[in-house]
Amino acid sequence: PSKMNLEMEEAWRFARYTSLSHLGSCLRSDPEMSKAVLCMLAGEIVNATTNDDTNNGEAPFRYARLTPFKLAMGLSMASSVPRMRSSALSTVRDLILEEEALRIQRGLNTDGTKRGMGKPWMDCLVRCLESASGSSRNGRGGDDAAFGNHVLRCLISVAKFAESEHHGGGLGGGGGCASSLLQSLCQLGFLLVDCVKKDESSQQSTISSTAVLVSNLEISCYTPPTQSAGARKKAAETSATHATARIGRFVLCYLFYQSAAASSPLLSSSLGMATGSNQSSDDGGTALCRSILRSSMDKFCGMAPNALEHALVLEDLLYFSPLLLPEECNYSSGNLANSMEGLDDRQKEEVIALALASNYLPTLIDTLSNVPGGGMVPHVASQIIVPTIEKLLLLQATQRHGLGSLWRKSDLIDHVDHAFLLAKKALFSADVEKRKYAATVLVALLGVAAVASSSGSRSSKSTWSSNLYDMKGCLRRCLTQHQYVVRMEAYSSLMALLPVATTSSSNGNGTQESASPASSLGGSATKAPPSTSLLRRQPSFVPSISAAGQTAVICVVSELFLSSLERYVTIPKEEWTDREARRKRAAQGVGLSQMEAMVEEEDAPSDKNGTAATKDEEDKSNPFRFEKCVSTRPMVEGNPKKKTKATSIGQSLLTDAFNRISDPLPFLIASCIATTSLSTYNNEDNDDDDDDDPTHTFEMKKAIQRIRQQLVRCTDIEEYVQWTKSSRHIFKIKDNAKRAEEMAICKLATLLLVAVVSDVFLNTCGWDDSEENESSVVINGGESHSTNNDIEDLFSLRCEAIEEAARIMSSFISAKSQNKTSKKGAQKKLKEVDVNSSSQQASQEEPKKKKGKKFSADDGVIVKIKSSEINDATIERNRKLVEDLVHNVTPAMSHDFLASSLRKFGAEVSKKVCDGSDSDSDEDDNSDEEAATRLAKCLTFRRFIITKSLLLMSGSSSIVRVGACFGPLDVRGAAAGDSKTASSMRIAASLTLGPLLFVEFCGHSYELKQTSIAASKHSPQTSSGVLSLAQMSMRAFTACVQGMACDEKHAMSKASRVNALLCSAIAKASSAIPSSRDGWNYYRQLVEEGNACAGVPDDEVRLGKTLLPFLSLAITSSVPNGNESSITTRLCLFSELISNGMHGEAFECCQFIASVAEAFSEPNMKEQLGVILMRGWEFGPVIGEGCERIGVLGLDHGEEDNASDSCVSSAIKVAMKLNSGLDGNTHVPLQPSSSSRDDSLRTARAKMGLPTTLVDNWPEKHQGRIEKELHSSSRGMIGIGTQVAWALLATLNIGKHFVATFDKNSPTKKQLKLDLIKAAAKTSDATFAKEKGTISNTIISSIDDALNNAEFVTLKIIPHMFGGAMDLAQRFLSCILFSVSKMISVSAPSAEFLDTNGSSASTLLKSTKRLYGILAKLIGSYMGNPQSLASKEMKCFLDYLTATLMPRVSALLLTLQEKQETVGGKFLAESKIESHGKTSALLVFEKEKLDNALLKLGAKLKQAGLEEDSEWLEDHVVTNLNRDFVIKKVEDAKAREAPKNSKKNSAGAKRKVKTEPTAKKSKKKKQVKVKKENVEFGSEIDDDDEASAMESVYAESVNDADGDDVVSLSRLTAEMDDDDDDDDDGDNNDDDDVNVSEEESESEEEAEFDE
Repeated sequence: PSKMNLEMEEAWRFARYTSLSHLGSCLRSDPEMSKAVLCMLAGEIVNATTNDDTNNGEAPFRYARLTPFKLAMGLSMASSVPRMRSSALSTVRDLILEEEALRIQRGLNTDGTKRGMGKPWMDCLVRCLESASGSSRNGRGGDDAAFGNHVLRCLISVAKFAESEHHGGGLGGGGGCASSLLQSLCQLGFLLVDCVKKDESSQQSTISSTAVLVSNLEISCYTPPTQSAGARKKAAETSATHATARIGRFVLCYLFYQSAAASSPLLSSSLGMATGSNQSSDDGGTALCRSILRSSMDKFCGMAPNALEHALVLEDLLYFSPLLLPEECNYSSGNLANSMEGLDDRQKEEVIALALASNYLPTLIDTLSNVPGGGMVPHVASQIIVPTIEKLLLLQATQRHGLGSLWRKSDLIDHVDHAFLLAKKALFSADVEKRKYAATVLVALLGVAAVASSSGSRSSKSTWSSNLYDMKGCLRRCLTQHQYVVRMEAYSSLMALLPVATTSSSNGNGTQESASPASSLGGSATKAPPSTSLLRRQPSFVPSISAAGQTAVICVVSELFLSSLERYVTIPKEEWTDREARRKRAAQGVGLSQMEAMVEEEDAPSDKNGTAATKDEEDKSNPFRFEKCVSTRPMVEGNPKKKTKATSIGQSLLTDAFNRISDPLPFLIASCIATTSLSTYNNEDNDDDDDDDPTHTFEMKKAIQRIRQQLVRCTDIEEYVQWTKSSRHIFKIKDNAKRAEEMAICKLATLLLVAVVSDVFLNTCGWDDSEENESSVVINGGESHSTNNDIEDLFSLRCEAIEEAARIMSSFISAKSQNKTSKKGAQKKLKEVDVNSSSQQASQEEPKKKKGKKFSADDGVIVKIKSSEINDATIERNRKLVEDLVHNVTPAMSHDFLASSLRKFGAEVSKKVCDGSDSDSDEDDNSDEEAATRLAKCLTFRRFIITKSLLLMSGSSSIVRVGACFGPLDVRGAAAGDSKTASSMRIAASLTLGPLLFVEFCGHSYELKQTSIAASKHSPQTSSGVLSLAQMSMRAFTACVQGMACDEKHAMSKASRVNALLCSAIAKASSAIPSSRDGWNYYRQLVEEGNACAGVPDDEVRLGKTLLPFLSLAITSSVPNGNESSITTRLCLFSELISNGMHGEAFECCQFIASVAEAFSEPNMKEQLGVILMRGWEFGPVIGEGCERIGVLGLDHGEEDNASDSCVSSAIKVAMKLNSGLDGNTHVPLQPSSSSRDDSLRTARAKMGLPTTLVDNWPEKHQGRIEKELHSSSRGMIGIGTQVAWALLATLNIGKHFVATFDKNSPTKKQLKLDLIKAAAKTSDATFAKEKGTISNTIISSIDDALNNAEFVTLKIIPHMFGGAMDLAQRFLSCILFSVSKMISVSAPSAEFLDTNGSSASTLLKSTKRLYGILAKLIGSYMGNPQSLASKEMKCFLDYLTATLMPRVSALLLTLQEKQETVGGKFLAESKIESHGKTSALLVFEKEKLDNALLKLGAKLKQAGLEEDSEWLEDHVVTNLNRDFVIKKVEDAKAREAPKNSKKNSAGAKRKVKTEPTAKKSKKKKQVKVKKENVEFGSEIDDDDEASAMESVYAESVNDADGDDVVSLSRLTAEMDDDDDDDDDGDNNDDDDVNVSEEESESEEEAEFDE
């Protein structure tokens, strides 16, 4: 049977081969056949008919109609017919772009998982289309989702077929057809890569001077180098062009792999055959590899705009694994396939690496010569080329068994020398980016040389020792002479060079495998499962380094770090403990006693009290030489051509001071501290005679301990800035003002260094590290130092440095400002003396004082003022700037230290300390317990810890960790290559810090001063950008929730992880705060009574129950109390915060709910959370006699009327997000059986990812209206967006022009209003205006998202469909357009009240214009199948469009045209009026296009014999489409359009108009001719229409528009007229025209009128 199968397969392959050969000859002779093949390749149906049964089995999308044989035919045509090559390859590229664009529109990642909340409507459309056509090829789940792309499958299949034919697998024995297919595939791969036209701007890996302006509570402060890989992955997930380029690189990698495998030495060694590999190499087996590399090098070495995308081919080659391919692609058989079966998985993955290392490594190194010459972008070389070369060099340095014959022993030395010369050439370049690249190369070569020197003969060791010496010298020069960013890059690369050992043998002779994802020296012997994405997180080939090699690398890196650190450290004095130990050794005759030094010390002056006095006189000097770290000139030079914004004097001084810092000292110290953790390598026996002794880590640890203890003892801030008083550079300046400024800058730089160094050393303090305590005992002489005292001293030093820096920044002002101040003061004194001075002059000079210009550092010389003249607000503002900068330039703290600090000094301990603070003891203030008490009471320290936790969990601070570059927590592991390590690290940090941060939030919520209530009462100058402790704690806790719900692969589901965090937080809060225990237990008892939801996973049900204390409806219960009964209302945490006026904390709670909702996969659970969130303002009965409210925490801050703050807009924004925008409001045509009952409909929609609201979730007053609307066949769905729009309309009232659009059967206000909108209306005018604007933007954003989906389907999908698939897509489009039109019609009546300048109304008109345009194109798609227009969805939509939307849009046009004034009686600016007029005109003309499309379709219906449908279309749509405008009085129209004359009212009001020169005032006047046509506004509405009947409000209280209103079309049509108005003046009839003269003004400033 096997022989028969082989014969059948060979016959089939021969038939394909001959057919392709015959096809090529036919295509060359017949041009029409080429066009037919091109159409077939593009997925077009040549003979498509309107009959649905004709092509029922065809796929709905073009890319899904592609088959491997069609693709092979197209590629054969590309190689056979040169003129068709570009068209054929471009067609395949368009198919891939279409597939990737559709995936992104569906909200899916490359592996088929949902991205964020997803896009359920588009995903439902695609799934329904595929299900209806029976071709579900690209659905989620299964192997398709694992591999990702249908077109890519076809490409791989064709590549396998061509490769097997090329190597003689078929009966044809290979030939030109197979070679041409491979060349076409190669060209197609590079064409796909070129879809990305330009790389994104390279991001700096270090901090720029603009970091001063970045707040520590915002998103990431700077972009570390490891973020590039994470950014590339995100670009592939959200950009179709980047995803297409990724597919192109994968195709190139597969072609390279197939060609390299045919000539791999592994095949010849495993098969023991002389044939195969050698022959394949001679007849061009590696020619394709050479062609791929050469084409890629020509791009990234030729300064191509997309050089990074082409350079990524090298990275993907090392990341490629044949295990990524699906099994069904392995259908081909032959010599190559049979030979590959003899190799294991690791050998298969090593094929590409061995080919690159043995054949192409010199060529890759030669490409580095383009960096100094300007041919290659430095960041491309640093990110891609250098790591690739490093891994290949390490492959040669390891010399594994069986690979030594592939290259000579001297090749490695030659390659390293060659790269070292190129690095030195770039090192002396003036460009900073090239110097950073040179530092990266030096570090990489240093690691290779260290590994090579650890294994080999003595002669090779001596050679490598010489090379190591030269490399260390160049790198030390780089670390002492180059810029800040260059040193930062070097430190980061050195940390990435260090290995992280996970498993080690019992003795030191075994091989230690590294688990470091970013380390080029790491490797793992265990096989990782194949990734489900083309973007692998771990390289397929990483060499394994022996234990000796890893020790050598650690020794080299430790030596470099220690030498850099010693440059900035003072020479230590001999401790008294060391001196006593040396004397004891000398007395015993053991060791080197150094008696001469002892004699010198005895002659020194001794203390009076002996040893005790010696202990007191410890060294309290500055341990650092900060003058070595502060440059005399800025290290970062600004661009003189670039204009900078005016900044304050203090901020300018701070920026200059930061630019003077030449070395990233905090990252250097943090790197040294992290390197000391590798001291476990020194515990084993190391008997080698190498000069590289692994004791450097112990020396480094000893130096770190000494610096920390000396830093703790030196608490005088003047000691650190003492060097500025003796600096020659400062005292050489002759000008006193400039000398003072220079001294202030040097002091600021020194104080910044003191603050960041103290911050770093705080992270070294620990309580449970026994190993550190033992080492400290050895260093300090047998007495363990107090950890709490160290923390207190270091934090005090940090605070004092920041305070002193803020004071220095505030003590300088501009000389011009000082002169004006002194002059004004002199005038004031003269006025007091001069009795003849009038008060009128003083009043005239007073406005000048208010309009004074803000002086900056560039205005002139700055001078120093007295300390008594410094403003406290200025000091506070500058302190905030310094604090933000210190946070930005300091590495993140470890979560262990933060967790320990919160446990020992958090709110829980603080409360206990405050309760027992009455009995003060007279013990020593320096005791450990007293220090802990002071730290627990210090709110500044607690804010510092919470801020550090927030920076760590949000990814705003970089982590210094062994085996990885500097990078934040969220992208460190992902960029490094180990997703499992990254996810486990983030989850561990979240689970550790989350409960503690939640306890901090609960504890601070009880203190009124620590909440947002007190923060909002402060002045804006002091409270700007400063969060309360409770709000900051909640924000940090939300970041922990996001960490638990990260998208990384994990054994537990997202819902289970988040549920574990919340349960732990609730348990911790119950134990830490006993007063809240009853509140948590009450909801826990409710949880036990709950029942599981049908169709919802169990883990999500448990998470929903755990969320009840955080978000749930108010529960009112009546408790009998004698003759009377008391009413108790239970409030959840969110409602409790709002009821107590803690809107800042409630805002953070909204973000917390949004983060938790990402763990749900059930859409109805998300929608229910959104509804309950909007009902969080329902507090139950009013508090009074017999009525009380009990919250979870039991807060009682009173009903604070915090009119300056509100979180209504945030709650609505989160609720709309949970409702998936307008997708939850949109009806979709599912299967008929799924819509028989409400429950089944809700279940069917949930399976498609669409939420469906429950009537019972809304207030009782709304339920009747919602029930009626849901059961109506023509009113669509009800969702959160519609409810918000109705509530706004009921609260804000409706415009006077919208009265005619409503009828008398409208619901009452009580049936529409929501408590959250009423709560927003009760705030101050400024707050309510801000909230209205945000809510309006949220509604408009949801409308735009829905229109984007509709536009994509209309323009990209429907034109290539036919038959039943087109009908279904048109029905889906009708549904979503109906949802959009309903949202616009409900929002339009209240749009004029949402803002003061008409922007909301104008934006709604723009959305309506887009709606009309999309509908016109949709109507045009019915020309091929006009009978489909009679669908139920389209009829409902057009009826609603005609009856409801168009009258309200006409009323909105009238309202916007009459809008001329804003707040305070001020007129709108001319530019705003012009913008409104242009929008209205474009809307009118878009409506005309829609009318024409409807008329054409009506004629088409008549031709098809559908008279009834044609009459319905004309009666309900066409005949009622009019302008709805009329000009009744010409004189009134002239008066409205005429320019306003300056008139004074009776009260003597003054008009302030910004006039222009006389020459500009004289402008010729244009004659605008306005026709007196169009009919009167206010078309009648059919009272029987249900759509218009249900949307009526306030019909009784609002009068109809009177007949005197005048609407002119001159503004609407002015922008659409031609510029040559004079040529058209004579063409119009003078009897029917009205001449209106207008005076044009070039100024766009608005005229202000003051009464």
